[in-house]
Amino acid sequence: MNNSVKLVIAFVGKRKWYVAAIAIFVFIYYFLVSPAFSLLMIAKRLPESISPIKETLSGNISGLEISDDLQFLPLELDYFRENVLVKADKSISRLQIFSILPYIGSYITDLDTVSKTSLDLMDISIDLLSSVENLLPDLNLRGWGAADATYEKNVHFVDITTALTQKLPGYKKRLFDINKRLESVDPNKYPQDVNGLRVRDYIIDIKSFSSALITSYDSFVSVVGMIPNLAGETGARNYLVFLVNDKELRPSGGVAVAYGVFTVSGGNLTISKSGDVFVLDEKIAAYFPPASYVNKYTGAGSYLFRDAGYSADFKETARNIQSVWSSLPDYSNIDGVIFLDTHFIASLLEVVGDVEVEGFGSITADNVSEQLQKFFSVVGSRDAQDKQLKGNTSAVLFSIMTKMFSISTQERVELLAKVHEDLNQKHILLYFVDPEVQRVVEEFNLGATVRKHDGDYLYVSNANVGGTGVNLLIDQKVDKVVRYDNNALVSDVTAHYTYISDDPAASVFKNYLRFYVPNGSKLISATGNSG
Repeated sequence: MNNSVKLVIAFVGKRKWYVAAIAIFVFIYYFLVSPAFSLLMIAKRLPESISPIKETLSGNISGLEISDDLQFLPLELDYFRENVLVKADKSISRLQIFSILPYIGSYITDLDTVSKTSLDLMDISIDLLSSVENLLPDLNLRGWGAADATYEKNVHFVDITTALTQKLPGYKKRLFDINKRLESVDPNKYPQDVNGLRVRDYIIDIKSFSSALITSYDSFVSVVGMIPNLAGETGARNYLVFLVNDKELRPSGGVAVAYGVFTVSGGNLTISKSGDVFVLDEKIAAYFPPASYVNKYTGAGSYLFRDAGYSADFKETARNIQSVWSSLPDYSNIDGVIFLDTHFIASLLEVVGDVEVEGFGSITADNVSEQLQKFFSVVGSRDAQDKQLKGNTSAVLFSIMTKMFSISTQERVELLAKVHEDLNQKHILLYFVDPEVQRVVEEFNLGATVRKHDGDYLYVSNANVGGTGVNLLIDQKVDKVVRYDNNALVSDVTAHYTYISDDPAASVFKNYLRFYVPNGSKLISATGNSG
């Protein structure tokens, strides 16, 4: 009798152990193994899943060239949402049960944040595209040509931007919620670099972009509404563009060496005027006083376009250019002034590819700086051969601009990223006559204006006044050490200039250096300067 009882107890105890083991196995499988494996497979298939979207943007689906490429985009995005983002979010939601665990819990929470954010952004994208879906069959961004008489444009930018400006304000709250969600992600707990991917910087950039977008969202919507006007959809727009020699630096970028009046009208781009800035200077009949330091160190007795970049505030530079330009006998009305340097030209070539120009051959992102230096060396010359070289330089710029209007939509996205990067690094400086457009430019810090700032700050401005393009051969570094002395804030600022070339030209560097500091600051002492 007693033996039977013992056997029953043992059997029951063993059965409970089996049930517990099965329960644990099911729990681990359902909440850890299955979702982790699912996420791994989704990640593995991600390039394949994204491929249809990339093909749609490039206008090439399954090897077939299509003209109305964006018409398929809402369909592809919706498919990606359901088969990738939704499935990933379900798997991550299962993993959330482990978010209470120390250390790994916060990473799982961040993963859930990324998943929810991705879904929200995809929903906004699909909804936005659906709102202009009836216009997409007429939208072919691969077909723009520069002054191409054989191309019949069918892009209704006015209709599209009108639809967008009506729709975009409705996304503000959703984007605000996304930004609040992203604030919970701490980038400092992630490694700086993983297999070449700068993880921490990437997270910081996303959070910064989200915060900036929310802060300036209303202005962003205004910019969308301005696009037709700026692109010449509502009437021709003329932009005075200067190529500056960034190897001979000035506060607004460099000595101006070439110019062109680019006209945008109805989606077509033409150059109505172009040439050598040094020759253009000879047409200035009226007297305009030069900046005092330009007069003192270069000997220029009057204002010249070549020295137009004398001011650290590009708005001041551009307005002076506008005044002098309007005094020329054969001037044309301009709607904006743009400075760009060789770095920006190289950035464009990285996206649009090489261009072939007679007299130069193949112009690439790697050799464009060297090729343009040939032009810089003959500015002002009236020699027939030099004139041909300068004419070829205008052809280089126009060829690049022309190619920009004929690249695929995917390349346009890459181009916008490059332009955005160069705008932030001030390789492109913008000024617009329209006060509302200029206000937005300054709000987004795209105009290189000297901005008002409360508290301590330091703005360093260089002007190469030696007439030599030696900035290419010199490295500059500025150190600032702040200390308290007798209850006053004292800054010790040191500017270091290092010759990085054996070229004898680098030993002759005549530079006018200015420090912009808070109003009311006092100079205690200065050493190492002359003149």
